[in-house]
Amino acid sequence: MTIPTRAVATTALLLLWPALFNGAPLIFSDTLDFPAMMLDPAGRPIRALGYGAFAGLPALLTGSFWPVVVAQALLTAWATHAAIAATLPALPPRLHVLAGVAIAALTSAGWAASYAMPDALTAPGLLALFLVLAGARGVRLAVAAALVALAAASHVTHVLILFAAIGAVAALGLAPWRQALLAAALTLAGAGVVIGANRLLSGHAEYVRGGEVFLAARLAGDGLLQRELAARCPDPALPLLCAALPVMQRDADEFLWEGNSPLRPGGDFFAASAEMRIANAATMAGFWPDWIAASLARAARQVLAVRAGDGLERELMRIFAPRLAPLLGKDAARIALASRQLQEELAEHPVTLVPVPAALLGLALAPLLLVILRQRRAWPAYRPALLLLAVVLAGYLANALAIGFGGSVHPRYAARIVWLLPLAAGAALAAHRFGGMTGGLRTATDPL
Repeated sequence: MTIPTRAVATTALLLLWPALFNGAPLIFSDTLDFPAMMLDPAGRPIRALGYGAFAGLPALLTGSFWPVVVAQALLTAWATHAAIAATLPALPPRLHVLAGVAIAALTSAGWAASYAMPDALTAPGLLALFLVLAGARGVRLAVAAALVALAAASHVTHVLILFAAIGAVAALGLAPWRQALLAAALTLAGAGVVIGANRLLSGHAEYVRGGEVFLAARLAGDGLLQRELAARCPDPALPLLCAALPVMQRDADEFLWEGNSPLRPGGDFFAASAEMRIANAATMAGFWPDWIAASLARAARQVLAVRAGDGLERELMRIFAPRLAPLLGKDAARIALASRQLQEELAEHPVTLVPVPAALLGLALAPLLLVILRQRRAWPAYRPALLLLAVVLAGYLANALAIGFGGSVHPRYAARIVWLLPLAAGAALAAHRFGGMTGGLRTATDPL
């Protein structure tokens, strides 16, 4: 079984269509943090160092995010066709190409790959995890292992998603324990490298800085932090939070990012960190049923928030595009200022709706196929397809839960991973309908 090189190259090129349509790599406000953190490696970043090294260093060296999105497209294309080959080893190369065209044209995969954000590695990392769990060997295992570790080093939600998928596969008995342990070790290694690097560079053994601030924002967005403070203020242990209570925002994003936030005296994002640790613990202890109910409701909304293009608002580009010049040079700023992101509301363009039908179809079919195939007496014949379905479904649900409990609902969080659902469902349908493409009965320990 081989991965058709032509299919990978074709898919990678097609995945870049949103960036080409935009006239520049897609960027978000957070994008600028990654090259910036590489200029100050001894600082305590609120973003993960893994993606900083992956994206920030090439951008600084070349003065452009184009090398970053090209690398992301190649990794996405490779992981996609490697997963298809593992599930359907007898699939002809021409059908690999057709599958890649469909994924690039009809799903949100290209939007994620063209975005200079850690979200671009969410789905490839999960596909790489599938390859490790399926028993990949040799070069394929080495690339998949590196991709799993890179994903784990690039965003904390990736760590949660990867472990959720490992747990689901272990519970369903779809992969040998050796593969599950290896996958867990790779995930821990990726996160551990970030923690170790931060310890070495700044003296603080942490994945990122500011977890208490983001949790406080989530609790304030639900109104729970305000209820806790109202019951205990004035409190000499919480002077900043008590002073901010009368005007504390009920929107988590505004709580974090509004420049006039009362929680940022003197512009210090971390000024109330020590107080937040105290208040967060007390709030969750006192209002945990409300916190869980609100979080689960957000997770349910996140599951269905599948539109592409979120985060590409024109106003954000007006603010952040000029800031590219001191980081990457005048050419990078000029290209960004001439992009479609700044000239129109790309987030509202009709093309952002194209991936929605495939996403919803995959969301409906994937769990149904997992149940149907798993209940068949000959289910071991479909083990790779079942494994892919389990990894993708568990990862997608864990993604929604991570956002529900720790953030705000945004379509970009679903778009980065939802395209795996139609991919997994399509592969499972093909394995079930055209058994010859599976190359006969296989087990999870067969070499890939």
